[in-house]
Amino acid sequence: MAAAATRLHTGAPLRLADGPRRLQLLDADGQRIGELAESASAAWRNRLPQIREARVAAILTWRRSDEAPEFAPRARRDQWSIVVPEITLDADPG
Repeated sequence: MAAAATRLHTGAPLRLADGPRRLQLLDADGQRIGELAESASAAWRNRLPQIREARVAAILTWRRSDEAPEFAPRARRDQWSIVVPEITLDADPG
């Protein structure tokens, strides 16, 4: 996932796909580049059919030192990228 995120740029198309526990962010080639949090996945899962388009809004760089001290030991890397999606929904038919 880390290598796939580095190939992206702001405005690049994304797709959301239902995964086993979480919604996955896929790039234009279908490569998994991230996942939504469980709470976000639960909130967006029922809206998947309404998504007209998804794009990269931002790519953030996160560092182990950015984490709260109690979470820093869980970090698998010293630095990683987080893809922030922009999601456009179709108008509500109701």
